[in-house]
Amino acid sequence: MNSARGTTMVLTTHQMDEAEQMSHRIAFLRDGRIVRVGESDELKQSIGFQEQIIIRGQGLAAAPEALGHLPGVFDIRSISGNRVSCRVDSREKRLSMVLEAVLGAGAVLEDLEMVEPTLEDVFVALASQPDPD
Repeated sequence: MNSARGTTMVLTTHQMDEAEQMSHRIAFLRDGRIVRVGESDELKQSIGFQEQIIIRGQGLAAAPEALGHLPGVFDIRSISGNRVSCRVDSREKRLSMVLEAVLGAGAVLEDLEMVEPTLEDVFVALASQPDPD
């Protein structure tokens, strides 16, 4: 609406989902300075986070070790006895390898969920970076 008029509105919020829904471009500030600005997808890509795979099933105890040997698979976590998560550098390249490793480790798959990075992930990544000064 405002871009058609050539105007800019500034919205300040700590609610990342609100910022994503209401804004075309988003700026992150730290100590009063803009540290990153862009469209939502650009910002998500800029921090290098990739999709998270969450696997739910039975017999997942050996899955984290099996996943640990795969290239492009990182941040492997056993969430509970029946859930394991990991991040991948490419869904297209890694999903079949992840499934083969989990099934090969004796798991019975009940559910698989792909979770894309969020603006909250961007916020946390930028907030945890060392001060540029």
